[in-house]
Amino acid sequence: MCKEYTREEIVDCLDDNQKELSTHFPNGHFLSSQTNCENTLMMITYYRRNLHRFVMEYLGIHLYWYQQILLYFMGICSLVVIVAARASAKSFIVAVYNVSVAILYPQSTVGITSGTRGQSRLIITKKILNELVGQSPRLESEIDSYTTSQGETKVTFKNKSQIWAITLSPNSRGYRTTVNVGEEAREINKAKYDEVISPFLFVRPAPFLTKPYYSIETAPEIYNLVAGHNTEIFISSSVEDTHWLYKIAKDAATSYYKGDNVCFFAMDYSISLQCGIRRVEQLKQERKKIDSTTWAIEYENAILR
Repeated sequence: MCKEYTREEIVDCLDDNQKELSTHFPNGHFLSSQTNCENTLMMITYYRRNLHRFVMEYLGIHLYWYQQILLYFMGICSLVVIVAARASAKSFIVAVYNVSVAILYPQSTVGITSGTRGQSRLIITKKILNELVGQSPRLESEIDSYTTSQGETKVTFKNKSQIWAITLSPNSRGYRTTVNVGEEAREINKAKYDEVISPFLFVRPAPFLTKPYYSIETAPEIYNLVAGHNTEIFISSSVEDTHWLYKIAKDAATSYYKGDNVCFFAMDYSISLQCGIRRVEQLKQERKKIDSTTWAIEYENAILR
């Protein structure tokens, strides 16, 4: 059971500006009530720390138990590495995470990179604009506009957040992102990623960070506390132990047990069977079509040595 906080405990969590937030809104506005302001702040904080709850309760999108766990850690960690078998709904997780961050953190910019631009575009065109919008009227109401051309694929939200499909090319150097997502990361050229994509990351340009109470110039300790962290996520099928992603995954797992703000997940085909995403008969047919090595990598999530 979740603890029910008293009003005194909630007020104690607010800073001096937040305690007077209602005075900045005109009479009759929903947030002209200090109680409404405090409840809104608490709900936003709750959802930011529990993305899975936001997806299920606000967006109304069903999540399997393992997807809830993944989204929770994706929402609180600065580095997330997920190595998962085919049919484990990796692209779905990417899409759900992207829209959640875009809504909950105004003026965020999420960049999706893959080995090919087509794969990155599919997250937006197929998963977000087709599948997720079809399941969630609230998600649709949050979107302001979108572009799906070959030259530019993006979704713009009413709160000025954006989700971009970014090509792994020197021509993409002008982007700036608060979140980088490497979709099917094993197909990404690491040297190009480090040269072009990694430098994109910058602090979310939230307007309140320019105010003296929070700014880095006048209040660096408070700024470092509230500015938030950039996030880097790699999602992929399995790889050989000589692949660059293997080292990142291994380092992430080691760092997690040291208490660092990172995590690593690995899943084989049993997840899709348990949740009913795939049927046994389907997997048996797939097993007949491919060799044992490919099966081990794609479905058993094995590491080749």
